[in-house]
Amino acid sequence: MCVARHGNIDYCCPKCGDNGTISGWRETAIGCHAHEQAFIENLPKAKLDQLEAMIERSAREFIERGIDGFDGLSPAQMKMLLDFSRRKSSPVRFPVAPVSAVRAPVVALFLGIAEIIKRQPCKATATGKLPRALCREAALSVLGQEKYDEKISIGNINREEDYFDLHTTRIVAEHAGLLLTDGKFFILSPTCRYLLERNDVADIYCRLLDAYATAFDWGYRDRYEDFTMIQRSFLFSLLLLQRYGGQTRQVSFYENAFLHAFPNLSNEARPVSYKTQEETVKGAYNLRTIRRFFEFFGLAVLNPASDVFSKLCDVTASPLAFEVVRFPDSMF
Repeated sequence: MCVARHGNIDYCCPKCGDNGTISGWRETAIGCHAHEQAFIENLPKAKLDQLEAMIERSAREFIERGIDGFDGLSPAQMKMLLDFSRRKSSPVRFPVAPVSAVRAPVVALFLGIAEIIKRQPCKATATGKLPRALCREAALSVLGQEKYDEKISIGNINREEDYFDLHTTRIVAEHAGLLLTDGKFFILSPTCRYLLERNDVADIYCRLLDAYATAFDWGYRDRYEDFTMIQRSFLFSLLLLQRYGGQTRQVSFYENAFLHAFPNLSNEARPVSYKTQEETVKGAYNLRTIRRFFEFFGLAVLNPASDVFSKLCDVTASPLAFEVVRFPDSMF
C-alpha cells in the first residue's frame, strides 16, 4: 500500500529527492487488490481508526529515521534543507558573517566594483554590462599585477564576460539590491552606500550569499543540463562541508556523497559516448558547488585552485564555512 496524507508530515523521497507528504491512505491507497480494499473498507470504524493510526505511526517513524543515502539525515530533515526559508521557525540559522568574509573572492570583486562606482557613476554598455575600463581596473585591483598579467596573457579583458567571476558578481550584486542601474549608469544603492560607510563587509557578504543561493542561476552558461537539485541542495552541501571539511579530502568525496543522496539525478544527464551519466552529474556538481560556490564565497580552499585547469583537487573547509550557517545539533 502506498500511503500519502493524514496530518501534515513532510518528507523527501530517499530514492529521488522529490517532496512528498504522508496523506490519508483511505483516499489515496494505491496497489491494493480489489478484495483487500473491500475488506479494509468493510472494517468497523474503530478498527479502521486503529489501522490508520498504526500506518501513520509507522510512516512517521520512517521519515524521521536517519538513512545512509542522506548521509544519516532523515527524509524529514532533508526536506527541511531543500525547502529552506528564512522564517523564524527554521532551525537553520545564518548569523552575521565575520569580517574575515572580506577575503572571499566574491566580496573582493564587489568591493573592487563599488570603489570605482563610488567615485562617480559608471555608464553601462548598450547591453547593460560593466564597461571595459571598469572591468580591467577592478580585475587589476583584485588580482594584483602578476595574476592580472597571467590572465590577460591568455586573453584580454575586453568585456565583462571575459572575466566570468566579475560578470557573476555584477549579476549577483544586482539581485542583492546592492548595485542598481538608472537606465544608463551603474550606481550603488542607498543600502550599499550605508553599509560601505560603516565598513559592514559582513552584511554585504550575507546579502551576496543569499542572492547567489536563491536568485542567481547556478547553471548559467556552464553547458550542463539544468540539474536544479544541485542548487536546491546548497544547504546539504554546506552541511557536508561542515561535517567533513575539517579534514582535507579529495573533491570526489563530495561528488560521491551528493550523487549517493540523489542517484536519480543521473537520469537527467544526456547519454554521451565519452563519459557516464553519473560522471556528468559529478562534473556539474564539482563546477557549480565546489568551485563556483564554496571557493567563490571563501567557504573552502581548493588545491590546486580553480585557476588551474583540472577537475581534480583537494577540498578543505575554511573557518568561514563553520561561521556563516548554523545547523541544529541533531544534524551532526
